[in-house]
Amino acid sequence: PLEYVYDGAPPNEDAKVCLEAAKALDRRDCGACPHQGAKEFICPLGFWGLRKVIERHGEVPKDKCIGSVGVDRLNLPSPTRNPFGPLQPVLFAASNKAFKFADGSGWRNKLLKSLGSLGGGTAVVEATTWDDWRNKVVSTPPPKILVLIPHTDQILIRVDALEIADKKWLKNAQVLDDVVGPKEAVQLLLLLGCGAAQVTGSFAPFPLKFHDAGADIVIAPLEAILGADAVPIGTRIADLLADHLSSGQEVTFGELLRDLRRGLLAEGHPGVLGLVGFGDADWVFGG
Repeated sequence: PLEYVYDGAPPNEDAKVCLEAAKALDRRDCGACPHQGAKEFICPLGFWGLRKVIERHGEVPKDKCIGSVGVDRLNLPSPTRNPFGPLQPVLFAASNKAFKFADGSGWRNKLLKSLGSLGGGTAVVEATTWDDWRNKVVSTPPPKILVLIPHTDQILIRVDALEIADKKWLKNAQVLDDVVGPKEAVQLLLLLGCGAAQVTGSFAPFPLKFHDAGADIVIAPLEAILGADAVPIGTRIADLLADHLSSGQEVTFGELLRDLRRGLLAEGHPGVLGLVGFGDADWVFGG
């Protein structure tokens, strides 16, 4: 994944994280750090995911290819800078397994409070089954923020599926437009469970399926993360997003995700290095 490309000096086997890392993440550059280029240290800002805007749209359909090689670039997405608009309502669902950690119930309350702050204090709508979710994504007005903290597993005969509540399963092939909602509604999906974007033979199947089904922006982890990481990360994403937008300044999705990674890593959440975004990086928030 491009987020893991490291363009600093090749580190030694016993290299340690740079002593100036926290300062560099806070000020967004290395400044006059004396360790620049030193092989004894690993610099967080050497990773592209913490320094660059990376746009990912998934695979180009085969009918867009020219022969066996090359791509018709006229069919690739181009910058839009369209405004995302209001961040409410918020629709939420999670696996019960996501909160089975120390103070999981307390973190659940913190998460819902933070998600509610995105909508100016509007109560978060929660779904406990996939049919309930399908009914609520077509409510009026349709939700703008979709938050899923599922458990991912294989059911039946090796069928990839997402679990919410207790054994309420959505199979990979069932990720269709009826679980995303009206295509005209601009939506951001936080898919923060259990390596939902895990690298497999069909790279990141769940995020691509939700994106193809109509979710304009999808944020998901490449590697498996437990609820003890996913729930605090989701909470801080909501907090940092609300803080960022309260400034009144415009920020694109690509810039926002990069800044979220830096902020969360500085706070001690290394799992954010695996967060990737799908969709147009030029969606504009705030302003």
